[in-house]
Amino acid sequence: MAISSSSGSPKDRLPAMSSRSQGFSLSPIKEIELHASKIPGSISLAQGIPYLPTPTEVIHFVEECMRAGLCDRYSLSPGLLELREELSLSLRADGASYDPDSEIIVTAGSIQGMTATLLSIVEKGCEVIVPSPTYASYIGSVRLAEAEPRYVALNEDSGFDLDLDAFRQAVTNRTKAILLCTPNNPTGTVYSPDTLEALLRFAVERNLYVIVDEVYKDFYFGDTPHVSPASFPWARDNIIRVCSFSKAYAMTGWRVGFLAAPKAVADTLLRVHDVMVSCAPVASQYAALGALRYGDEARMRFIAEFRERRDLTVAFLDQMSEWLDYQVPRATYFAFPRIKDTVPLARRSRELVYDILRKQKVAFVEGAAFGPSGESHIRINFGRSEKDIREGMSRLGEYLQAGVSKRVANQTPTTSPNERVPPSSILTSLRNKLLIELTRISRRNCKASTVAVIGLRGKTVVRRLITRELEQSGSVQSSTLSHNTLVGLCYSLLDIPAPTSLVGKFGSLIVALGQAIRGQSGPEVNVLEYGLTNSLEVPQYLHLARPDYIVITSGLGFDKNIDNSSALEAMKEFCRRASPKKVFVPDDEEWLTERMALPSELVRLVPPAKEGTCGRSEQFGLSFAHHVIESIQSVA
Repeated sequence: MAISSSSGSPKDRLPAMSSRSQGFSLSPIKEIELHASKIPGSISLAQGIPYLPTPTEVIHFVEECMRAGLCDRYSLSPGLLELREELSLSLRADGASYDPDSEIIVTAGSIQGMTATLLSIVEKGCEVIVPSPTYASYIGSVRLAEAEPRYVALNEDSGFDLDLDAFRQAVTNRTKAILLCTPNNPTGTVYSPDTLEALLRFAVERNLYVIVDEVYKDFYFGDTPHVSPASFPWARDNIIRVCSFSKAYAMTGWRVGFLAAPKAVADTLLRVHDVMVSCAPVASQYAALGALRYGDEARMRFIAEFRERRDLTVAFLDQMSEWLDYQVPRATYFAFPRIKDTVPLARRSRELVYDILRKQKVAFVEGAAFGPSGESHIRINFGRSEKDIREGMSRLGEYLQAGVSKRVANQTPTTSPNERVPPSSILTSLRNKLLIELTRISRRNCKASTVAVIGLRGKTVVRRLITRELEQSGSVQSSTLSHNTLVGLCYSLLDIPAPTSLVGKFGSLIVALGQAIRGQSGPEVNVLEYGLTNSLEVPQYLHLARPDYIVITSGLGFDKNIDNSSALEAMKEFCRRASPKKVFVPDDEEWLTERMALPSELVRLVPPAKEGTCGRSEQFGLSFAHHVIESIQSVA
C-alpha cells in the first residue's frame, strides 16, 4: 500500500516545542560574542573568558591521570572523594567548615550548580531576590525553576554596595531566596562586611536561603581578604555556596565547579544534580584536584597580571570622563562604567554596544543584561591580553570622541547649549530653559558653599571622593551619578532622578515649580560636576550655581593629539568669571595655572595622596578632598 506524503516542510511536521522553552533567549553576553566572532578584525572585551592558559601543572596532572585510566568511568555522583576532601580543606581558609562526604557536590560548572540549587529550593510562583546589576545568566536559571526574579538595585554612589532598606522592602511572603554574587559580577564590588552581615541577619530572621555565587572569590586586588557569607556561623544553615575553577585557574573550558551546603540541603541538591549530569566530567574533576594541589602559584601570578590589566583599563577610563563615569573594580576582572548623557544611545545600552561593534569592531556587554539598574552602563572584560585591552579601549575612545565631534559639527550658532544634544523641538528648548530658571529660583535661600569640579578627565571620581570625605563632617549635596550637563545639574540640585520619559521630563517642571515657591534651605556644601565643553555654556552654569571653590581635575583628554582648545578655553572663562576663593590644580599639571591665567595666590597645587592607590583620579581625589575641607573649614 502506498504511503501518502503529507504536505508542508519537515519543520512543519515536527511536534511543537514546549511553551517553557519559548520564554528563553540566548544570553546577551553569548549573543554579542557570537556576533563579534563573525566580524573579521574584531576584538572582544565581552564574555568573561580569561586570556591566560590553564596552568601547565594542572594539564600535566590530568595527563598522568588519563594515562593511568582514572578518567574512563563515572565518578560518584557528588564527585571524586579526594577532590571533595581537598575542597573541604580549601574552604576552611574562608572560615567555614564542610563535611566532604555529605556537604560538597562537584558540578559541571557553576551555572549547572546554580540551576540545580534553584530547581531544588524554589517552587512555581516563588520569588528570588536578585541584586541589580548582577550576572545575567542567573535569570534563566530562576525562570527555569518557574520562579520570578525580583530586582533590588545596588547603591551605585556607594560603590554598588548593598542597600539594606531596599532589600527589606523587596521581600514578600512569596520570597524564598536571595541570590548574591560576591565579589559582584559585573561591577567588581566587594561588599562592605557590615552591610553583608546585616543582610544575612535579615535573611536568617525571615528564614530565607542565601545562594552565594563566589566564582570570583580569589580575585581581590587589595589587601582586604575575602569575607564569605559562610564565615558567619549563625547563618550557615541558610547559605548555599556556588563556586568554580573557571576563573581563578583559567579553566573555563573544563566546566567544573562545586556546591557547598548544609547536609539537609545538600541531600536534595544531589538528587537534582544526579538527574542533570550524573556526575561532573571526571577528567575535569582531576583537573580541579590538580589546581588545588599544584596551581596556587599560578593563581597568584594570574591575580597579579589581572591587577596590572585592571590598572591599565582604569587609566583608559580615567581619560574618558567626558563620556563616562566608573567605579574602580576591587575584584573580578570587569569594569562597569556608566555612560553619560553626553553620548548618544547612553540610555539604550543594547543599541550602544552593537553600534560600537559595527563602527569600531570591539565588543562589550550591554549593561541592561545585568538587570534594570545596569542600563546606561557597559561591561568591560579586562581579563584579556594587554594588546587587546589597549586596542579595544583605544577603539572605544575613538568611538566616543567621534560622537562628540559629530554633535559639535552639527551645531549652529543659534543652538541652545543647555543640552549636549541639540533640542529636538522648540518645546523641549523652552522646557529646558524653564527648568533651569526654576532651579535657580529654588536656590535663592541656599547659603551652602559650592565646590565646582571641572576638567577633561576624572571629574566624577574626584567629585565622588570629595563628597564622601565631606559627608563625614556635615550635610552635602552632590551631582546625581554622572548627569553633569546643565539640565542634568538641575536634577541634582532639585534632588530628583533624571526622568527617562517625556511625561517625566515635563513632570519635573512641577517639582521644580514647587521647590521654587517654597525655596530650599539646602545643605552645608554642594559638590557639583560641571560638564563644560565650550565658553557659551559658562554664563548659564554660573547663573545656575556660582562656585566658591573650583577643582580642576586635569587638562588632558583621551588623546593628547585631540584638540581640546574649546574645552580648555571654557575652563579658563569659567575660572575668570566665577571669582572663586580658591582653585585646586593637580601638581603634575602646573601648566594649567598658566593656561587658565590664574593668579598664584588663588591656586593650591594638589599632590597625589599616598594611599588610595588605584587610578590617577582616585589618588588625586582623596588629596583634593582633604585640601577642599581644609579651605572650607578655615573660612568657617
